[in-house]
Amino acid sequence: MQQCIFCLIAAAKIPSYKVFEDDNFLAFLDIRPVVKGHSLVIPKKHSEFFYDVPKVGKLFEVVKKVSLASKKALNSAYVQIRTLGLAVPHAHVHVLPMESRNKEHPDWSKPLSFTSQQLSEISSLIRSNL
Repeated sequence: MQQCIFCLIAAAKIPSYKVFEDDNFLAFLDIRPVVKGHSLVIPKKHSEFFYDVPKVGKLFEVVKKVSLASKKALNSAYVQIRTLGLAVPHAHVHVLPMESRNKEHPDWSKPLSFTSQQLSEISSLIRSNL
């Protein structure tokens, strides 16, 4: 059985652009972002579904922190959060800083491209607003 990619990221076996980290949770930039600053918040301990996550309320406290920091850092109009997708069988929340209230749905079929330098700058900017 193949190991979970999010567990490998949480264990620092795969590099990521970290936005937030504590003992139980990790937030990092998505590698296929649909908006600038698109982050994922995960529990470090593997849980496939939200109802299996210990301290799920704490997970959403982290989502709120990352959302507010992203909104401020990127001067966003608002931040969407989504719990969609089973592509990675590990509970995760998408944090999507939106430039405008007129753009309700990001185009998931057209991920954006950023250089490693840009990703590093975006993650640093969000972290500095936590």
